[in-house]
Amino acid sequence: ERVVALNEGDLLSAASIRDRWGIPGDPVAWTERFRDKLSMLQVACQQTAIGVLPAVPADDPAAVWQLAAEYGYPLVLKPRFGTASRGVKILYGPDDLPQPDAHEPMMLQVFCPAPILHIDGWWDGERIVVQTASRYVNSCADFGPDSPLGSIELQDSEHERRIAACVTELLQAFAGQRAIVFHLELFDDGEQLHFLEIGARVGGAETPFLWCEVRGIDL
Repeated sequence: ERVVALNEGDLLSAASIRDRWGIPGDPVAWTERFRDKLSMLQVACQQTAIGVLPAVPADDPAAVWQLAAEYGYPLVLKPRFGTASRGVKILYGPDDLPQPDAHEPMMLQVFCPAPILHIDGWWDGERIVVQTASRYVNSCADFGPDSPLGSIELQDSEHERRIAACVTELLQAFAGQRAIVFHLELFDDGEQLHFLEIGARVGGAETPFLWCEVRGIDL
């Protein structure tokens, strides 16, 4: 009657099973916008409140050459369907460009050195019911078995309210009238926000537990 994926890496597999057997829930076409990072960027380009950094498939040599020629280095190499910063590398020159990986689709994107925010909350199909904005205290790209990742919640301020207004327009593009909980990551250079990625899911690590403890809300 239902298929539940307990890990982000299983979301598309669960969606494929639903599509095949006519089971209610998120289909592949919907889920891909939150898993395939190139599809994600295409949806993000449908709004203007948050900037979108150019990216190309890593297996398209002409597109890679053009991206490097136009924007220079460093560039970021990442798996299109990756999670938890796995396989993310910063490339500092042409010699760092990898050979195409036939086993895992990859992408190249313009590098952004700005601090990273994560926005967690609940969109009811019309508005953000509740959300928090937090700033990572170190780099997502450095996250791994030997390097933890932490964040600190932003205080209520005009800056946080500006972020919320921009996120509203972004969620209208991604979710429309569908209700979702979301975990969104943005670059914040102090003047403009740039899109990193979004998941139609609860944030990882301690995020849902802190929400329960501090706000009494179970995302």
